[in-house]
Amino acid sequence: MIIRIWVLCVLIMATAGYSYSQNRRFNLPGQQPDTLRQDNPNPTPPPNDTPPHEAPQSPPPPPKQKVTDNKPKETFWDRTFTGGGFGLSFGNYTTITLSPQFGYRVTDKFWVGVGATYNYIHYRDYSYNTVVTVNANNYGGRVFARYIIWKGIFVHVEDEILNLQSDSKNNRLWINSALGGGGYQQALGGKSSVYIVALINFTPNKYFVNTSPVIRFGFNIGL
Repeated sequence: MIIRIWVLCVLIMATAGYSYSQNRRFNLPGQQPDTLRQDNPNPTPPPNDTPPHEAPQSPPPPPKQKVTDNKPKETFWDRTFTGGGFGLSFGNYTTITLSPQFGYRVTDKFWVGVGATYNYIHYRDYSYNTVVTVNANNYGGRVFARYIIWKGIFVHVEDEILNLQSDSKNNRLWINSALGGGGYQQALGGKSSVYIVALINFTPNKYFVNTSPVIRFGFNIGL
């Protein structure tokens, strides 16, 4: 019985020695035995000394530019206008008036200008024992200012001086008239317009010059 046990132990030790020799045979130096090495399904890549690729940076936004009006700057002549008016009145005094003008638009609403005035007056003079028909030619000049209040409605003031024939003997004198009132102008396209204005003479005279109300029609033409 003892001999059998001893033989079994020898066989067990021989078998263990043989297995160990086989494992040493198929494993290289510096490697773990197959029984201890485990496969890594996601091996760690070797370190890379190349710097990481940087995403391209978008260029900085351009500086903001000031919004400029492409409308060309107006010159002095761009803001000037010409034109004029005419007036008619009938009765004891028949009057025909022509008044060319030249002006400047200080702003789109405030206009100033100068003008010439000519009027023809026909009336009967009862100063003498007999009735004398007078045909007078009067002339002079004026300065004016106009302010547009709303949609073509404007106020108008002017100062006018006329050299007129005072009687049938061709005596002449100067008469000054301060006029003020309002009117309406309608644009025709571009810088042109037509207007009508009604004025009151604040310095009335006995010669029936600029008898209130003074009604004028006229037009403006931009240069």
